[in-house]
Amino acid sequence: MDRVRDAGWALEILSDCNAELHRQIEEVRAGAAPEAIAVAEQRASDLEAKATRLRAEVKAYEQRVSDLEVEATWLKSEVKAAEGQNKELQVFLRMTRAEARLARNEALEEALTEVKRASEALVVEMGQRSEKDKKLIEDYKESSGFQLGLIRSGQVTYEYGYRIALARFKAHHPDMETVEDPFASCLEDVTVDMPDEVHGN
Repeated sequence: MDRVRDAGWALEILSDCNAELHRQIEEVRAGAAPEAIAVAEQRASDLEAKATRLRAEVKAYEQRVSDLEVEATWLKSEVKAAEGQNKELQVFLRMTRAEARLARNEALEEALTEVKRASEALVVEMGQRSEKDKKLIEDYKESSGFQLGLIRSGQVTYEYGYRIALARFKAHHPDMETVEDPFASCLEDVTVDMPDEVHGN
């Protein structure tokens, strides 16, 4: 813009000079020699050519300024559009964050609800487990296998006690004869009121 103004100012000066030269030429023609007139006319022609060139440059500068103004207007519109898009993106981002927080809270609430349900189910299961275990133990005690195990355990205990008693007896009475079978029936025991086979409880 400054160059355009400078060129216009220079063009105005040249135009003034050219007009002054034309005036001087007319004065010279009125009373001067032909050589002086020719020199003045050549100088005026040179100044006119220079003025024409400067006019063309000024016009080119003006066109360039116009193009720059159009480009500046377009850039302003682009900046305005970008600002609008930026605002829309910020709104979208805020909405997305809010939706994400809401979804996270809902998922957390669902997870807490599931945990609570699982805990309640576990408490119920544990309460029922003790009853089930008790029932299983009672059923097992009533089974024939458990009863047979008790009988065998009592028999083993009886045999062990018998062997201890027999060992003590032999230690105190080494000369006496003893029967090794703890379940053998002896003739002297016939009159004793007791079963032939003794089972442990």
